[in-house]
Amino acid sequence: MKPLKILLTLLTLLALTSCSKPAKDLSSYESARAWISSEYTAEVMEPSSRDIHRVEYYPGSPRQWLIVYFNSNKSKGYLYQKFPSSLWADWKAADSKGKWYKLNLKGNRTYFFTPE
Repeated sequence: MKPLKILLTLLTLLALTSCSKPAKDLSSYESARAWISSEYTAEVMEPSSRDIHRVEYYPGSPRQWLIVYFNSNKSKGYLYQKFPSSLWADWKAADSKGKWYKLNLKGNRTYFFTPE
C-alpha cells in the first residue's frame, strides 16, 4: 500500500509542476502573449469583421495589455500596452470594428509593445 501512495504523490507533483504558468518573459512577442494570457483575465471581443478575428483586453493588468488577432493570421496576435479603458469602450461601441481600428490604432505607435 505504501508504494502506491508514494507513486500517487509523485504523479500529483509531476502534474502540478508540468501545468505551471509560464514565467514572466517580455523578451519576445510570443513569450509576452503567453505570459499575459496566463497571468490576467481578458475581456474578449470577436467582431464580425473582414480583417479582425479577435481582440483581448486585459484591464486588470498594470500595463493594460491589448492583443489583436487578424483573420490573416489568427494565431499571431499584435500586442499593445497602456491601452486606455476609454478607448476600449469606444472600440466596443463602434459600429464598424475594422474601421475604428484603422482610424484609431493602426500605425499608432503610442501603444506599441516593444520587447524588453
